[in-house]
Amino acid sequence: MRNVKGFTLIELVIVIVILGILSAIAMPKLIDMSKDAKIAALEGTSASLQEAAKGAYLKSVVSGDNKAATTNLFEINGNFFDLKYGYPLAAPEIGSSVVDLVELSDKLEVCPGDGTSCDSSSDKVVIGFLDKEKGETLAQCFVRYTEPKDGELHPTIEMETSGC
Repeated sequence: MRNVKGFTLIELVIVIVILGILSAIAMPKLIDMSKDAKIAALEGTSASLQEAAKGAYLKSVVSGDNKAATTNLFEINGNFFDLKYGYPLAAPEIGSSVVDLVELSDKLEVCPGDGTSCDSSSDKVVIGFLDKEKGETLAQCFVRYTEPKDGELHPTIEMETSGC
């Protein structure tokens, strides 16, 4: 009888079953990494918004414009901003918004408004990921910048990550 080298059919089936089990275990971890990556991108965006708002506020303190309810056409880094108590507006009708002070990933979308609808003149702006199933709406995976209201000292920056 000849000596044949190679795998038997049973050995191949066992290897395929083992690879299938390993991939079934690894797939949820891979999906979880995608969620973690989105959350990390939002955390970076949140920190950038905080630093940008803080930088604009410090510049307004130097010029004495930080106590005014509104300051029109305040120049920061070559762009003109309307300020509210020294902080950039979220979505002004004219001029630059706080988003123009932040470098964003290409995967992030900007939506003036509260996140449920985009409104071009709002006191809020939402930066986040699109919900692929619902089309052009933001998923519950975003950072929301709310400009200061009367009596508040600083803007509010919140993160929503339940839909990441």
